[in-house]
Amino acid sequence: TKGAYVTEQRSLTARFVQSHDYIAMERLYEGIPTSDFSRDILAPHPESLSVLGVSGVTWEDIGAHNVIFLGSPKFNPQLKDIPFEQDFVIEGGSLRNLRPRPGEPQKFPEVWTPSHATLLEDHALVTRLPGLHGHGEITILAASSTEGTWAASEYVTRPQHAKELVARLGLASGKVPQAYQVVIRAKFKDQVPIETSYVTHRVLKAPEGRADK
Repeated sequence: TKGAYVTEQRSLTARFVQSHDYIAMERLYEGIPTSDFSRDILAPHPESLSVLGVSGVTWEDIGAHNVIFLGSPKFNPQLKDIPFEQDFVIEGGSLRNLRPRPGEPQKFPEVWTPSHATLLEDHALVTRLPGLHGHGEITILAASSTEGTWAASEYVTRPQHAKELVARLGLASGKVPQAYQVVIRAKFKDQVPIETSYVTHRVLKAPEGRADK
């Protein structure tokens, strides 16, 4: 049964389950069109693919490959040392706005049930940065909650949200900037994202020599 299968998978991935970010990973790959992506991109290059636990990721890995981080700096300590100035950060269990614009909060709130037992709403952060030394890209899908990280992974893989994202981020040239951050709001039912929406974004200053046109 489905329940037995989920139980078995959780037992096999017990070390990863502690952060629950495996859920976000599953949702991330569910959104990829396997009919084309797997056959044309992944299948021909198995030697170039890997999924690593946080402890297995080195700075050499980050500098030499395209990297996707799932989860906040609490679970990905490397994020604290990435040399790129950002406008939004996850610190102290909350999503903080370091440079609020008029009408924006300094912290994006969570909404819980009165007993504080169930998360009803949260904000998540989608960050894309140029890779170290100008090689590749770094993508970060994160929130202060596991549910929020799941919502971020859904937002970037669902076609309707991806279309909205490109429309809001597009430069005058029609291109998507090399470095940006997007804040989204998510609503949950039984810890499952049921609604996600755009809140705000920043186009970040690209390093010298990689400026957006």
